[in-house]
Amino acid sequence: MTPISLSSAFNPSEFRTLYLPKEGNKPLDPTAINAVQRTLLDTESDVLAYHLTKLDMDLLSITLNREYGLPGIKSGLHLLTLVEGKQLREDLMERCLSLKYFILTTILTATSKEQSVALMAKWISIASELSNNLVGFFNVVNALSNVKLRGITSIWRKLNENYPEDSSCLEHELKSKLKILNEGKFEEIESSESSFIVIPHIIPFLSGCKDLRGLKTFRNLFNEIFKFSKGVPIPEPFPLFNSHIAYAQECSSEKSLDRFRENGLKYINDIEIQDEILLYDLFHTNFHLKLLWGSNGAVNQSCVERISKFEKVISVLANLCSK
Repeated sequence: MTPISLSSAFNPSEFRTLYLPKEGNKPLDPTAINAVQRTLLDTESDVLAYHLTKLDMDLLSITLNREYGLPGIKSGLHLLTLVEGKQLREDLMERCLSLKYFILTTILTATSKEQSVALMAKWISIASELSNNLVGFFNVVNALSNVKLRGITSIWRKLNENYPEDSSCLEHELKSKLKILNEGKFEEIESSESSFIVIPHIIPFLSGCKDLRGLKTFRNLFNEIFKFSKGVPIPEPFPLFNSHIAYAQECSSEKSLDRFRENGLKYINDIEIQDEILLYDLFHTNFHLKLLWGSNGAVNQSCVERISKFEKVISVLANLCSK
């Protein structure tokens, strides 16, 4: 096999999709957003979760033996824990953050409160289908827990009225599960689900890696996960983060990698869902980069610049949605 370079897995300048015009697009292209919202609402949650998970699996080489040009390294889960895995760590964190803003954008740009609430219910349903993909699960539930979204009380009230089961599921099941995972109590989740986990909960480990934690963009995510206030120094040693380090190392062992690979192949082979290119596009990080930041911004700005600017955009969208 040809060795894979350790450059970024994302290349938005070369990415093409029917959601966006070939000649390029501006940030938050309204036609594309409208098509995305329709696709989300018209597609079953398990089908959406499947396509999201397949892309996460591909990025991390869950079911593939990839040649990274490093002796003995064939899985992204292993590479993430090594010094040489810096680019993959950055890629996965960028995917995490871009997906969060993509989810928030679909909700906050809806044409009505009813559509916003319907999209929230859809994302809750998708999260419920991601029990075997803990990276995808984290990304969706973390987006739904965003402080600016939580501040729009009118749509949460309407969610509770129109979709009481989804509202209860988010508050009492999904958030509780994420809290347990973030606290490093993996055995409480894995005792019932580990036999079929395809992608483990590795985002806390990534957010605390020193090569990422030093960047403001990623430090904010670290603070969200570990409940640190801005400006508060992180104690060394930090026992909770150490448990996530140990967990990441366990997940990168040969035995664990074999288990995730077997689970991933079983997931793909057993599920009766047809692959659809537009649904892959929907969850592709290249698409998120171009949709949120435009053809130029997706290429000519660093991740730190993009995220810093989009936090302000989310504030504006949340303000408009609350009216």
